[in-house]
This record gives sequence, structure tokens and C-alpha cells, in this order.
Amino acid sequence: MERIPAACAMNWSIELEKGIRSRRQGHPEEVIEQIGPRLLSWSRESCATLSASKMYDLIPGEERSFANTILTRLVDAFRSGNNRMRSSILKVFLLELKHIKDKGKRYNGILSKKRLPNYLELLKRLWLVFDTGDVEARALSLRLLGCWAPLTHDNADVQNIVISSLQSKHVLEVKASLFACGCLSILSEDFVRIILGILVDVFCSVTVPLDVKFATARAFGEIQCSSLLACRAYKSGKNLVQGVHLEGYRIELLSSLTRLAVKSVILIPEQVDFLLTFMVEGCSSVTKSMALKCVRFLCFRGFSHFSAKGNVLSILMDRVNDPELPLALQCDVLKTLRQLFSDLPKVCHEDTPQFRGLVMCVQLASQSPHISKRYLSLGFLVDIVCNTKRARKGNYSCTEKLPLEYVKSQSQVSTDEFPAVNGADSLLKDVFLLLFDDIASVLNKSDNGTMRKTEFVEDTGWSDNGYDIKQKYRILSNYVLRLVQGCPALSVVVLSRFRSLIEDMVSQMEIELDKSNPSFESQDYAQDVPETIISCIRCFVIPCLNLLDENGQTGTEVCAVVELLMDSLQKVDFCNYDPLEMVYFRLFSLISRCEKSGRMQMICSSDAYLDPNISEDILWVEPERFALRLARKMMTRNKYWMVYKAGKYSLTEGLWFAATYAFKNLIAKAKSDSCRSWLKCLMLFSGAETEIRLLLFPEHGAKLVNELCFDIDRERPHEGIEERMGSCEGGIGLMHMHREKLSRVHRRICSSQEILSVVGTQKGGFWFQNWFLNLRGKGLEILLELLGHLDSCSRGEGNLNKHVPSGKKLPISSSLSTDDVDFLSSKLSHISLQFNKLAREYDFMIVSFMDMDIKSYALISRLALYFSLLAYCTGFPLYFCDSSGSHNTASNLGRFENPSGLLLLEDLSGRLFEMDYESDLDLKGRLPFSGWSRGCSQSRKQTSSLSSRDTDTLSVCRFATCGIHHLLKEDKEDKSREEFCDIFSKGLHLLNTTLVKWMGLPSQIPRYFFRLGDCIGAELFLLSDQTRNSNELCILVGNQLCLHLCIQMRNISPVYRGRIYKIYCILTIESPKPVPEGKKSSKVLTGFQQWKTEETMNIYELLMLHMRNEAEKRQNMRAVPTDDVDLVTAYVCVEPNTLGQGFSTCLLDVSDFPEGVYQIRWHSCCVDKSDHLWSLPSFNNGIPFTVRCPV
Repeated sequence: MERIPAACAMNWSIELEKGIRSRRQGHPEEVIEQIGPRLLSWSRESCATLSASKMYDLIPGEERSFANTILTRLVDAFRSGNNRMRSSILKVFLLELKHIKDKGKRYNGILSKKRLPNYLELLKRLWLVFDTGDVEARALSLRLLGCWAPLTHDNADVQNIVISSLQSKHVLEVKASLFACGCLSILSEDFVRIILGILVDVFCSVTVPLDVKFATARAFGEIQCSSLLACRAYKSGKNLVQGVHLEGYRIELLSSLTRLAVKSVILIPEQVDFLLTFMVEGCSSVTKSMALKCVRFLCFRGFSHFSAKGNVLSILMDRVNDPELPLALQCDVLKTLRQLFSDLPKVCHEDTPQFRGLVMCVQLASQSPHISKRYLSLGFLVDIVCNTKRARKGNYSCTEKLPLEYVKSQSQVSTDEFPAVNGADSLLKDVFLLLFDDIASVLNKSDNGTMRKTEFVEDTGWSDNGYDIKQKYRILSNYVLRLVQGCPALSVVVLSRFRSLIEDMVSQMEIELDKSNPSFESQDYAQDVPETIISCIRCFVIPCLNLLDENGQTGTEVCAVVELLMDSLQKVDFCNYDPLEMVYFRLFSLISRCEKSGRMQMICSSDAYLDPNISEDILWVEPERFALRLARKMMTRNKYWMVYKAGKYSLTEGLWFAATYAFKNLIAKAKSDSCRSWLKCLMLFSGAETEIRLLLFPEHGAKLVNELCFDIDRERPHEGIEERMGSCEGGIGLMHMHREKLSRVHRRICSSQEILSVVGTQKGGFWFQNWFLNLRGKGLEILLELLGHLDSCSRGEGNLNKHVPSGKKLPISSSLSTDDVDFLSSKLSHISLQFNKLAREYDFMIVSFMDMDIKSYALISRLALYFSLLAYCTGFPLYFCDSSGSHNTASNLGRFENPSGLLLLEDLSGRLFEMDYESDLDLKGRLPFSGWSRGCSQSRKQTSSLSSRDTDTLSVCRFATCGIHHLLKEDKEDKSREEFCDIFSKGLHLLNTTLVKWMGLPSQIPRYFFRLGDCIGAELFLLSDQTRNSNELCILVGNQLCLHLCIQMRNISPVYRGRIYKIYCILTIESPKPVPEGKKSSKVLTGFQQWKTEETMNIYELLMLHMRNEAEKRQNMRAVPTDDVDLVTAYVCVEPNTLGQGFSTCLLDVSDFPEGVYQIRWHSCCVDKSDHLWSLPSFNNGIPFTVRCPV
């Protein structure tokens, strides 16, 4: 448990005292500098509560005592030290001043009167310095009075001193007084009313030095006041601007007036009009520059109040290409126009002259020789195109569907070759050509090597040297992706253009390499071209393909363009350039996925998914074979890191054969035990998935296994490969006949988890990896149980085969007795609940890792849908009438396990609604119950497109739902027992067929699996009133357990920590189940424990139910009861501090508990500022406590 500032205050006070008394030169200043951030962190925390004081053994009032001691020592040092030490002390309080300005009147920091009751003693010591010191000491004292604004803003003596110091003859003292005026105005409006007139008099005084006038002009903008006082100050300042003749004063006043204007809504339009008067002809460039900067400041602070004024846009457009303005200011004008257009696009409708003028202005700016201005203009043009497209709510006619012949025949996309456009669509063509001109220019420069050695410098927005090649690629790639996302049909033209650029580079490289006497420059050029091609494909082509695939917008035209690109890459021998081969591999796998997506979209758009005998998709074979060849080639070259990258990418793409080969050969090359264990884990898991592929596709899989196990050096097959290939014949048509093989797969997955559990030694280490493997093994375990029950009823074929198409036989017999049907119904209902709970565990996993990437999130959500589908199909007996004619409804089997078909249907429907709204409607039409509501799916987010893998899943879901729907049509209230058994047998056959299709769904490892850092979690620390030792919680029989607790977030970065604003926690005790004395432990977890997930999820769902009930109580809705006779629960809600800690007190009613040792189970979750809920894995075991009889 990290110590809060209040608990460290005593040590800080002692260190400060020793440091100030030190005679070593410079040491007192160093100690004073260290105390500044400490006081700031202390000030940002609220006062220590009773719980926090108990946890750290603090005496009530101790925090205020040490705060007073530290501040008193600082003021004593300020009084007795020299001006150098006084400056150091002032810097400490200047840090706190930023906190005061941020909080304003809500400030409750260390300088508030509530936390520093004897502040008058500090002021007395400061008066001594002000009265007896020199000019610099007086100035430092005045600035310190300003920093103490929470203590001095309502003190009449302080206000008099500050005002009287404005009349001082010393410039240093007057400036310090102006600084103090700005600070005091933050908290005192009465002081603002007094000081406004004095500031005007000081500025208009003839005897005041120029430096003081500048500081006075700047002080107008520093005044913090209400809207009414801001209007008064603005009018005074505006009169000063109109009466001043010196340009320097005018510029400073314009800046101050702009900062004043944002404090009042009514001042913004007036200030904009006032600034526009300084942009006309006759004003100097310096004044124009300041006016433009002020307009940009107002644009980003209070833009919506003046954006509708057409003269603002017109004047800004005139200044975009003004040669009198510096480049930095021209870029500022572009950014301002871009902000105006993005916030209120209706201001410039595309049919208005103003819109056409804006486009012409930005197009002219995009031809600037300066990179900063040109790139800003290109981004602005892309915004205009995308916003205009959204306003039309349609696609551009020039990019409707391009014919496949056009794609294959064209090698370049130029102005003449671009498809015919109308007047409104010509902007898209212009933006496209401008963008690709810049891309071609960047590629050519990188080819020539002129910019390859450019050292990266952070871009300031104005200097062309601030851009290196990688930064240019990133900016241009962002523009291309936004253009493709806004206009998806343009993707074919974009990819064609990239293909032509790459072909030009390949052709030029061939020319250079074919020269009889190649020069040194030619050799360098030949080496730079592959790197340029790789950058082009990585930064542009692959992200574009990924975007299209995620949005379900890949088609035959896209595939044709990429295939032509891949043909171009094979024209030159790149065998000795490994990175290019890796890029080619990624392209190959992507294009295979796109082809599969197109095929599945055709299936889903027809009724083909209704056919249970549809041929399986084997488009994964060629990517597997290519990946195997690549891994072999890298192994022969001893490129072990490239082999690991190939294996890693193969896992994320579901290429299990290649991944198995890669990791199996890398194990012997590992240098450390931890790396070896990690590789063994990956090899075992990928090998297990390979076994499943062999069951699904025995013919193609056996060939790949032969390649996988082939010995490269001795050119002989692996031992036993013939036997394994023979055992795979026949496919997986009968799922229950392959239980032994699936059992071997399950054992391998369990072995991979056991190996990995040994590696993780720290809190949160390999937590996600263990959890993912555990859920995968748990799913196979439930599947094996299901197959066991199916195997028990496969005793013949009977009359059921007459319902099956010719050439096929059912594995399930129709000669099932009523008792068999009742027995199987009970078992299948129970298994469906297990599948449903596993789907919810995947949901629980998603919310337990707040730093998970979006692709891993989508993959795990898809896995949850897989098991929700299995739960829906396995629970089919719940949807039918039983043999007596009544609906089969079982009783509640557990706290959260409702076995009714309505629960399974709502869960599947909610997940399908998240994926595809139309499929949700189809499922709704097949429901056997009336009065159905979507339920949980109301909170799910609906997507607008389907990826290729989503399309595969959707086809299986439609097949299953259609099959059950057809069975329901045969279900009648007055059916005989034979008819009921016949329908039940058909349901078993449908379940078996669905299982085969379900096993063939795409499976991968999420990218987050390779994030090996410790996961974000929490620890709980408890302390009772009776004991001071947190490891020995003890109460007497008949008493309640009063606990002070601290929730400490672990492994969380400051970025994520700053987003969390609430932490909820639940504490539970099972009654009356005491723990044996020898098993009690509060030891912190060092790794993942598989038994903990199901128990934790139950506690998490209890916490969610409590939070929902609390929300419904606030909305006067009916709450769901959460009482449970077997659990004693307590709920707390805390607000975390900057250290990620939350303190609270709770009461557990254990008065009925007999003597013994019990464990407190707990779980916590947090809510961020976007109202997203995240679960926090708990890093310590159930905390024990003892109930004893009185002695």
C-alpha cells in the first residue's frame, strides 16, 4: 500500500528542517525545490478521512499540524534567508498557484483556510520582510502574497498594500503588485471592482515607465472575474486600444482583450468584429498577425458564437495566401478555417459561392512549396470532401463500381484516365490527384536517399525540416485512410494508384540493376527501393485493406488490384530481403481473407446458408503453405527473430500449421528458461488448434502436416506421419466419434497453460494469457461433455434417415424412448447453461483489461458470440413442447443460471444486434414466445458493417436459427410421443451439423495475447477497529465486523489513472463455511488461478446487480432483490486519489457466525470519465478473519 502525502508529512517536515539548517552551499535551495512537488501532490488530495487515518495509523488533526509546520518553516526561511532563498521559496508556491487557478473558488488545497487555521501567523512573518527588506525583497513578498490568494483575498490590509504598491517608483515592485492583483482577482470580485479603475489610470499616466504600461496591459487579460465584471473591464480596455498610438501597446491590449472576451458569451462577437478592423489594408503586418492569432484563439475557445458571420470567413480566406504574413501565421489561418468548417459545415454549403471560394483558396494553398502549409491544406481538402459526402448522404458518382476490366487494364490513374465526373464530384478527383502527387514525391525522395538520413525533429508546424520520412508517411497515410473511409468506392482507384507507383519503382530498379557497369549510386538506389516499397505497402496498402475488411467493403475489384500488385513484386528477385518477404506474406494473407469475405457475402446474400451440406471453405490452405515456406526459409538463414514474427502473425491470422512449425523450431534456440517456456506454450496451443484443423479438413490438413513435419536437412518425412494422416480420413461429419482426438487437443491446451503459469511471478503477469487459454480449454471440456451425451444416443439409424437428403446419414437414432429424451433434455439444458456462462466469462474478460486494443476486443467478442450460439443450439429442448403437450420449463438451477429458452434467445439476439441489425430482426421473427423484448441488447453498440470473419459467423448463426425455426413449425400441442421423439432426434442432428460448422469458424489469437506486461488490477487492504495488524483480523462471537479498507490500483499508467473517477467494491463472506486453520492466507497472488475466474465472475455479477439497483432507485424504478441467504455482503464506492487509492469503511454482519476462520472474497470495478465500466482483477487472495469466543 503506497503511502499518501499525509502519511509522509512527518518525514518531509524533518527533511526540510535538516536541509534548511544545512551549511553546505546550495543544499537548502535543493531541499526547498524538492518540497514543491510534494506539497502540490498533497494539496491535490482531499483531507485524510477517518478510514485513511486508521489505515496509516494517523492521529486526527495530525495532517493539519504537519502542514502548518512545513509552511511555517518555509516562511521562517523566507524571513531570515537571502533573496536567493526567497526566490526558491516563491517557486514552491508558484507551483501551487497553477492549482489555485484551475480550481478557482472550488479550491480546497493546502493553502485553504480550513486546512491552515493559523494562517495569520504566516502573514505576520511576511510583513516583517515587506517592511524591512529592500526593493527585491518587497517584490518577492508581494508575489508571495499573490500566491497565497486563498488566505489573503479578503484581507483588507493585504489589498491596501497591493494597491498602494502600484504607486511605487520602483518598476520591480509595481510589476509584483500587478501580479498580486491578478492572483487576488481569482477569488475576490470586490477587489476586481476596485482595481479596474486603478489599472486604467496607471496605463494612461504619463509618468509611468514603458515597462509598467506593458505589464498593466498584460494585467487586463489576467483578471479572473464574472461575466458582468468582464464586460466592464472589456469596455475599459477597448477604449484604451482606441486611444493608444504605439503599436506595442496596441498588440498587448488586443491579446488581453481577447482573453477577457472568452469569459463572457456576449463579448465574443464584439471582439471578433473589433479584431477584423485590424486586418484591413493600412495596418502593419505585426498588428495583422496579432489580430489573426486572437481570432484563432477565440475560434478554439468560443467558436460557435461568431462562425456564422460570413465576413469572418472571407477575411480569413484572403489571409491564407497573404505573402506579407509569415508562414507560421498562414498555417494558423488554415487551422482556424479548418476548425470553423469542421464545427459548423452548414455555414459553407457546397452550392454557395462562399464554399467554392473556400475550396479554391485551400487548393491554392495546397500547391505551396512549404511542407507544413501544403500538408495542412491537403488535410483540409480531405475534410471538405468527407463532410460534403456526409451532407449528401450518398456516394460520389465517379466512384460507384468500377468494372473489373478497367482495373486489370490500367497501370496508372491520371487525370485523363479517371472515370467521368460531374461538376460537384470534380473536387474529389482534384484532391485525389493532389494527394498522390505528394505521395509520389515522398517516395521518389526516399528512393534517392536524400531524406533517408534525416534526423527526427518534433514538428513545430512551421519548419519543413520538422518532417522526416516516417512522419510524412504517417500524415499522408492518415489522409488516404480518411478519404477511403469517407468514400469507400474510391478504394479501387487508390489501390490501383499505389500499384502503379510500386510498379514504377520496380521497373526503375530493374533498369539500374541491368546496367553493365553499375555505379555506386545505382547500388545504393537498388538497396533503397525495397525499403521504399515496404514503407509504401506498410503505411498505405495494408492499412487500406484492413480498413476495407473491417468494414466489409472488400470485393472482386479490390482483390484483383492487390493480385496485380503482388505479381509486380515477384518480377524482381527479393529473396535476400527478408522484410519485403514478410510484407508480401501479410499481403497474401489479407487477400486470401478478402476473397473469403467475398465468397461468404455471396452465401449470406442468398439462401445457401440453409443447406447443411454446403462445402467447407479451404481458402486458408494457401496462406498456410506460404507461411510455412517463409518460416522454413528464415530458419535456414538463421533469422530467428523473423521466424518469431512470422509465427506471431500466423497466430493472429489463424494459420496454426505455420505457427506450430515456427515455435517448435525456435524452442531449441531460446537462451533463457522463460523464453523457452513462452515458446513451448505457443507451440502447444498452436499444435492443439492444428489438430482441430486436421479433423475438419483431413485431406488438406494431412498434406500440410507432411510439410510441417518434413525434415529439411535429410529430406525425409517425420516419424509416424503416415499413421496420423490415415487417422484423419473421413472428415468430422460425426462429431461424437472424435472425442478421443478432441480430448488430446484439450490436454495440450491445458499443458500450455500449465507451462505458462510457471513463468508469471509478479502481480498481474501473464494474467490475460492464462485466462485466455483457460477459457479455451473450458470450452473444449464442455464440448467433450456434450459429445459424450451425443455418443450415448448414437445406437442406430432407424427411420430418421428418411428426412435426410440422399447420400447422407444421421448419426442419431430416432429409436429414443421418452425417458431417454427427458434425460437428454435435462443434460442438454445444463450444458447450454454452461455454454452461456462461458460466453459471459468472455464478456467478463473483455471488461477486465481496459488497455486492450480494439481488434482484440472484437475477436474476444466474437468468441463470446460463438459460445452464445452453442448455448442457443444446445438448449433447443427448451423451445419445444414435451411429450405431454406442455411447454418444457425447468426450474432455476442457480443464482444467475436461468435455463429458460428466453434467456438464451435474448443473449444471442443481443450479440447479433451488435454485429448486424438485420440478423437480429430475422431471429426475432423466429422466436417461439410472444411478448419478447431485446433485454440486454439495448446497451450494446450496433455496428454499421461486417468484417469477413463476422460474415462467417453470421452464416452459421443463420443456419442454426433457421434450422430450429423449421423444427418449431413441426412442433404441435397434440403430438404423439413418437412424433415428439422424432422431432427431438432431428434437433440432435441439427445440433451435430451446427457443431461441425461451429468448429470451422475462424479462430485466432488476439494481438493483446502478445502484450507481456503486467495487467491492470487492484489490491485490497483491510484493518478492523479491534486489531492494528492487517494480517490478523479478529472479532468476538456475536459482534459485527467493522472494517477500514483501502483499494489500491496496480500497474496502471498515469494516463489511465487520470481517467478513473469512481471505484466500486463488493466484499462477500460465505456463511457458515469456516476455513481450516492451516489454509488461511492473505498472500498476494503471483499468477493466474483458474479456479478463481468463475467465482470472481459470480461476485462481479452481484456487484453489477447492486449498481443497477442503485441506479434504478435514483430513477424511482423497481429494483431487483439481491438478498442471498448464503452470502454476507457489503458494498463501497470510493473516489480514487492521484495514487489510485480509495478509502472507505464498511460493516459486515457476522454476528451469527460460530467460532472459526473465514475468508472475505472481494472484487472491484471502476468507472472512467466516459462512463465506461471496467473490472479490476484482484491481486490478493480471500482475506481471512477469525471469530473467537471471549476468554
